[in-house]
Amino acid sequence: MLSGYDDVLDVITKFRDRKIAFPEYKQRLLGRASLIGQELEYPKNWESKLDAWLELIEYFYGEGEFYELGCSLGRFLEDVIVNETRPMSLPADDIVVQAHFPNG
Repeated sequence: MLSGYDDVLDVITKFRDRKIAFPEYKQRLLGRASLIGQELEYPKNWESKLDAWLELIEYFYGEGEFYELGCSLGRFLEDVIVNETRPMSLPADDIVVQAHFPNG
């Protein structure tokens, strides 16, 4: 497991349990999860990709989809943190990735 990301896992759990709203989830992920790609050898600019991913959820999709799309992102982050997937690549089965980042 990738060390130092317990706070990210905690934020994901709080969002999944509906204890925090999407804007807080977004803010907290941008602050800490932006370093994951660097550690896991993501071949592109992960910080920019994560920012765009969260912005797309918030502004391109409706509020009714925030939870589902946010949880999908959270599952991806949990997986790469727990399994230390190197090099990290975006999940092909995520709706946002399929629509907006088809080449990773």
